[in-house]
Amino acid sequence: MDKKIKVAFLDYSPHYAGAERAMETILTHLDRVRYEPYLVAPVPRSHYARFESAGLKIFYLNNRIKWWMGRLRWRRPLRGTDLLMRTLCGIQLLRFLRRRGIRILHVNLLRPDSFMWVLPVHWAGIKVVGHFRSLPESWVPPVRVQKRCDAIICVSHIVKEHLLSIYPHPWSRVIYDAVSLELVKEAKSESRRKLGFHEERRLIASVGALSPIKGHDNAIRAFALLAGQFPRYDLLIAGGESKDEVQRLRNIAAEYPVLDGRVFYTEHQIAHVARVYNASDIVLSLTKEGEAFGLVPLEAALAGTPSVVPLRGAIVEFTEHNRSAFWVETNSVEEISSMIIRLLSAPDHAAEVCANLRKIVTEKFSVEAHVKQIENLYEELMKL
Repeated sequence: MDKKIKVAFLDYSPHYAGAERAMETILTHLDRVRYEPYLVAPVPRSHYARFESAGLKIFYLNNRIKWWMGRLRWRRPLRGTDLLMRTLCGIQLLRFLRRRGIRILHVNLLRPDSFMWVLPVHWAGIKVVGHFRSLPESWVPPVRVQKRCDAIICVSHIVKEHLLSIYPHPWSRVIYDAVSLELVKEAKSESRRKLGFHEERRLIASVGALSPIKGHDNAIRAFALLAGQFPRYDLLIAGGESKDEVQRLRNIAAEYPVLDGRVFYTEHQIAHVARVYNASDIVLSLTKEGEAFGLVPLEAALAGTPSVVPLRGAIVEFTEHNRSAFWVETNSVEEISSMIIRLLSAPDHAAEVCANLRKIVTEKFSVEAHVKQIENLYEELMKL
């Protein structure tokens, strides 16, 4: 084939997090000789400025949120309006793909409610690639969604197991996300100062979207158990997208007098998360059910900062406890606290384990290897 293959990436996420960073990596590194990528979204959202700053053009199906867009428009939408929104946007999406001559639709977050997005595209004969990034079984796309995908990319083997538990999709592939981080070249004290902390304070950071499953509450409880022993340390909850969750976490911290003035919140998505990694002595990634992939500890390792991770989820597929990662039961506050104390008390061992994980990241999760696997999948699909 002499012409470029046009590929549209569909993103309907309400915020910019790990999945969106992964998509941005693909978009910016696809071979422009062979492919012409497009980024398509239902309506403008504030986080799309991140993609624009990376030089990516975004095509919006609607120039604003309309009355029929269900919970995008209404706090308490009328029953059926969410389905109406997906149905109408699915038709708009198909029209856009046809006008542009796009041959592959890459759905960045394949979800149970993706059906009306992909159904008309599938009927039109455009290849559909679903990117499945979720771990809990309740998030496995149902059979009717999977059957409308020509291929499904799973971000880890445990995610693929969940996918196949519902339907044995013949074109399901494990392709780990790439780990790409623009490192901060400054002293830890300088990074702390730029984040608003006194240069002499030390920092532990719990990084992740503000959701109860991310374990920020247990990070606060665990920190309360050691705060008296380590008076120079503060805790930073780095994440956003939920004012209700911030208030819940503040209420938990208020239960512990020792934490007064020592727990801080970004309250929004971090524009440059690398600075948080660089400023911290330990990074906590305490998702209660484990992560489908989990960028936080891998990015922290690139920044040279040790992390505490779940003993379940994708991280256990490519690390070894106490050698390349520090696994904990994230539902045990005592275990989390004990692990943090251990890392703070043995910084040389923590640095050694972090260096081992960094080696895994650089060897296994390079941008070049990741994008090449995506391109190979596209090539196979176009031959069908």
